[in-house]
Amino acid sequence: MKKFFVVMMSVAMVFAFVLPVMADEVCEPCFKCEPNDIGCPGSEQEGTEIGEFCVCGDDYDVFGLYPDSNHFPNTDPCPVIFSVCECDDPAQFHAGVEVGVRMRILVNGQAGDHGAYFSQTFTGNVVMSNSREFLCEPACANTVVHAGTTTTTAYFCDSINPGDSNMPDAGEVIWRADQFTGLSYYTYNGSSYDAGATVSATCPPPLATNRVVQIIANGGLVLNAFDDLYNLSHWAIDIPRICVTPDVTECSTISVEICLMTEQGGGICGDCTCVCSCVYDLYTVCCEGQADCIFFPYVVFTDTGWDTAIVVNNMVPGMPSGSAMQVLWTFTAPDGTQSTWTDTGFASNGGQKAYIFSSDIYPNLVPAPTSTVGSLKGTSNFAIHGLQYMTNGSFGAEHDAACCSGPCGSGG
Repeated sequence: MKKFFVVMMSVAMVFAFVLPVMADEVCEPCFKCEPNDIGCPGSEQEGTEIGEFCVCGDDYDVFGLYPDSNHFPNTDPCPVIFSVCECDDPAQFHAGVEVGVRMRILVNGQAGDHGAYFSQTFTGNVVMSNSREFLCEPACANTVVHAGTTTTTAYFCDSINPGDSNMPDAGEVIWRADQFTGLSYYTYNGSSYDAGATVSATCPPPLATNRVVQIIANGGLVLNAFDDLYNLSHWAIDIPRICVTPDVTECSTISVEICLMTEQGGGICGDCTCVCSCVYDLYTVCCEGQADCIFFPYVVFTDTGWDTAIVVNNMVPGMPSGSAMQVLWTFTAPDGTQSTWTDTGFASNGGQKAYIFSSDIYPNLVPAPTSTVGSLKGTSNFAIHGLQYMTNGSFGAEHDAACCSGPCGSGG
C-alpha cells in the first residue's frame, strides 16, 4: 500500500533568542506514512496500476466502514486525520452541526486541471475517535458495541475493566463510523469549477466531464451529543484513487487539499469558505528515486530586522538538468494555514540557488501567508540539500536543513 506523508513543522531550533511558540497542528500524518513515487506511464512498478497513458496511485480508502466481524479497520491504514479541536474555531464543531467536506487535487501546489484526476467515486467514509493513535495503529483486544445510545452505533475498547459493562470507562478508546453525503463532482474549465461531472475508472478520462479534480460532499455528517460526550475529535477521512496522465510533468508532487465546511462557516455549499483545511502530499510521479524533501522548522522576517537566508543545492548535478529542476515551497504559519510556491528558476544556477526569505520566497507564496514567521518545507525533483542563516544584522545563527526521510540529498 502506498503511503502518504504531510510535514507539518513545529519549532525545533534553539538559538540565543526566544522564538514564538507554534500552535498545535490541525492535521498530522501517521508516523509510518510518507509519499512514494508511483512511476512513469508505460513503466513497470510493483504495487501500482501502470498503463501506456496513465499511472494510478493506491486507493486511500480509510477503513471501509469496519468490514470484518470485529468491527476493526484494516491493520495498516494511512488515513487523513483531522484533529478538529485544533481548528481556528473549534466551537463550530458541536452537537447538531452538519459538516461537509471539499476535496481538491493539487499538482505542485496548484489547483485546477493539471493532468491528475479522481478515478474512483468518493465513499464519504469517515471514522471518528477520541484517539488519534488508534486511527493510525488500530488495536483493540476486546471490542464492545456501545449500547449507551439508540441513535449512534459505536464501539469501544474494553481494556480498563474488561467485561464490566457495555459502557466505556474513562480513558478507553471509543470510535464510530459515519459518511459524508450529498456528493457533487467538478471539472475545471480554466477559470472556475463546473459541476455535473462523473467519475470514470478509465485513464485517461474518456470524456471532458470525467476529468474530475474536485469533490464536494455537502452534508450527511451530523454531529450529535454522543460525539460531544466522548470527545470524538479525531476524524479519519477517505481519499479516492487518483490517476495521472503524461500532462503531469516529471517529478511532480500530487497532493489533496481537504476542507471541512460547516453551516456557521457560511453554509454547506461549493463556494463556502473552509473552516478547517489540510494539504496532504500523496505521492510523486516519475521521479525514479530522485525526489527529495527538506524542511526548516523556523523561518522569519520581521520589521525589527530579522530575516532568513536559505541556500539549496542539487547533490547529483545534472539529474535533472537545471531547466527541469523545481522546488515546491510550502510555508506553514503558526495558525496552521499553508501557502505554496513552485520555483522553476534554476536554469542558470548550476544546481545551486540562494534565497532571502522576505524578498525571494514570501512574496510568491499563495495564498498570502497569515504570518511572517513559520516553518518551510521544500519538495524537489532532485537530490536536495540546504542550509539557512538567520540574522538581525548584528547576530546570526546557521543551521542545516532537516531531511524528510533518509540522509539529505539521498534522493529518497
